Amino acid sequence: MATSTPNPKCTRCKCYWKPDENDIKTSGVVCKTCRKCRNKYKKEYYQQNADKKKEYNKEYNRQNADKLKEYQKEYHRLNADKKKEYRQQNAEKIKQQKKEYYQQNADKKKEYNKEYNRQNADKLKEYNKEYNRLNADKKKEQKKNITNKMLIKLKNIAD
Repeated sequence: MATSTPNPKCTRCKCYWKPDENDIKTSGVVCKTCRKCRNKYKKEYYQQNADKKKEYNKEYNRQNADKLKEYQKEYHRLNADKKKEYRQQNAEKIKQQKKEYYQQNADKKKEYNKEYNRQNADKLKEYNKEYNRLNADKKKEQKKNITNKMLIKLKNIAD
């Protein structure tokens, strides 16, 4: 550790402090302000420049999208057990949170679905045609089952 002074004086609050590893920059020089002033200034700066910070984060995320996506995949792969364990331990809590979320955002969800369906109407029609063509046998079977169940109910009522 190459420090310029053993007990530096803060340039903001004029106090003396004993530097530790957090007060030494990567170049080996001790910071000119104490940690208290640096943290206070950081908070003030981010509060005053929230828009600038958001814009910077958006740009960073856009430029590093592939790297961030890969990092997320790796993180989820490494922590799959923890995630599974948490979900098992907090199943009721998660279920309640989902329920509350869906209740609070029902209108947004409906609006989003309407807009999506409107924009992708052609795709959805093609998808539904293909699905119906592939699953025609299943639909016929379901219709038969429904009619059989109705006939059984009608016989039970008649008896």
